[in-house]
Amino acid sequence: MNWTASVTLSEAGAKALAEVLGDDETLAAHAIDAAETTPGRWRLMVYFPAEPNKAERAALKRHAAEALGKDGPAFAFEALADADWVAMSLEGLTPVRVGRFVVHGSHDRAVARIGDIAIEIEAA
Repeated sequence: MNWTASVTLSEAGAKALAEVLGDDETLAAHAIDAAETTPGRWRLMVYFPAEPNKAERAALKRHAAEALGKDGPAFAFEALADADWVAMSLEGLTPVRVGRFVVHGSHDRAVARIGDIAIEIEAA
C-alpha cells in the first residue's frame, strides 16, 4: 500500500520545500508533487511505497523547519487505496477521429474501421 505525506502552504513555500526535499538522500528516491489547490495555496505531496519510516518522517520535519522556519507546517500522512493506475490513466486517452483519420493508443485498436487511416501513438 502506498502512502503520502502532504502539507498545504504558499507557492513560494511549496517550491522552496520541494527543492530541499529533492536534495535529501533519504527522500530523493520518492516522487514529489506540488500543485495549486486554491488561489495562493499549494499542496506539496511526497509519495512513499510503504508507510514512511522514522528517518523519512524526521527528514520531512527537519526540512520543513529549515525551508519554512522553526514553526513550519506539519505533514499529514495518509495511506492510499490500491488502484489500477494504468487503467485510470488510459481513461482520459480516448481516440480522436477527423474524417478518415483516427488517432488512438494500442488499447483502442478496435475503433479503426475499414477504410480508416489509423495512427497509433503510445503515451510514452
